[in-house]
Amino acid sequence: MGRASTLSLDERGQIKVLSTTGYTVKQIADVIKRSRKALMNFLRLQRNSADSITEIRGTCGIDATESTAWRILDKRPNTVRSRMKKCPQLAQAYNGERLCWARIFMRCD
Repeated sequence: MGRASTLSLDERGQIKVLSTTGYTVKQIADVIKRSRKALMNFLRLQRNSADSITEIRGTCGIDATESTAWRILDKRPNTVRSRMKKCPQLAQAYNGERLCWARIFMRCD
């Protein structure tokens, strides 16, 4: 079985717009005439990845330094930079249970 062609730039733009306006994946698939799996793969990739400043400069054709590009992006109200949340540390009781399990099952005969 052959593969379908990749999503065009126009289709990707439509998916982004319809997704932000509240359409479901099935509704978007009906409008664009693509499979739901292809849409989910695209949306998952978009949500989990962030472009680096060098990628942004390359795609937009900006001939400026990275610090200048950051300054321009920071002035825009619609771009949001956020840090990843730190994962919580293990609770002391849970940590003790893990150590107990390790002592039981790591005995040497």
